[in-house]
Amino acid sequence: MSESSFQDDVLGELGPDRLTEIASLLGTDENGAKETVATTVGAMTRRPPAAGRRRRRRRQ
Repeated sequence: MSESSFQDDVLGELGPDRLTEIASLLGTDENGAKETVATTVGAMTRRPPAAGRRRRRRRQ
């Protein structure tokens, strides 16, 4: 499943009532709520970069 289709699924599941509630909590309009949800879903579904992996230090 692509990131954008997952975002669409999440937005669809929330529906207009929950998006309006999120918009109210954020102090924005419905488009602002959609953008926030899409950004959050995108951040949650991205894989961390390989460079971010921790390396074990050798004991001396």
